[in-house]
Amino acid sequence: MNKSQLGEVADKVLRKRFFVIIPFLLFAFVGWLWLRPTSVTPLVNHGSEFEFTGDVIDVGARPEWCENLQKSGGYLLVSGVLELPVRDGGQGFFQTDEEELGIFYDFDDEPRIGIALADGSTARLESGEISDVGETNLLILINSTGVVTYIENSQRVEFNVGQINPSCNSVKIGVGNESPPFTGQISLSISSGTDSSIASTLVGKYDSQFHTTKVRLFGWSKNALIFALILLTLGNPFKKRGPLKPTADPESI
Repeated sequence: MNKSQLGEVADKVLRKRFFVIIPFLLFAFVGWLWLRPTSVTPLVNHGSEFEFTGDVIDVGARPEWCENLQKSGGYLLVSGVLELPVRDGGQGFFQTDEEELGIFYDFDDEPRIGIALADGSTARLESGEISDVGETNLLILINSTGVVTYIENSQRVEFNVGQINPSCNSVKIGVGNESPPFTGQISLSISSGTDSSIASTLVGKYDSQFHTTKVRLFGWSKNALIFALILLTLGNPFKKRGPLKPTADPESI
């Protein structure tokens, strides 16, 4: 194709779709400059606060945390920031007791929450999301009803494990489920009580930052860019096209 033919094709493409492509590109440009989400604000400053920077923090027994989980409206809320340096092998982040008698949070190919159940077994909850190396904002809410909410950055999943019966006789930060000690950094806030509405309010405050109008518009602006590129490259997929013209039969020529 020579330059003249190439110019005719380009002119035909832009002339027919110019007034559709440009607004989408402008919207995408505006979204990139002014609608990009700001950094996530982790949920901190509730209950007891712990800073792990390499040495396992042996908190000891905190029986009231697990006792509240046996009461109506009881909850245990764990949240903060985890800095994951590598993803090789199992790593433990948090536990309330030894030998899977309590609650633990570790990494075994993917994030995993363990909770001792009333029947003597252990529920192991995997979100299906793989933590990236680097900073992760996490939130774990366990209710006395057996409902567990886990949020990793903006990804939220919920489980219902049934009747739970964990113990909190050996709380440690930086290790969990007999796994090797963690080599990164952890900042955790842990609170417990018997008014689950307090925890629900905190969780809602954290989760709401991912569902603002600004976040939705930014998502739409990314879709606008994709759609504009499709129009520019493949043509308008919604355009009505006439029937194909029959080709001449070579034998009739």
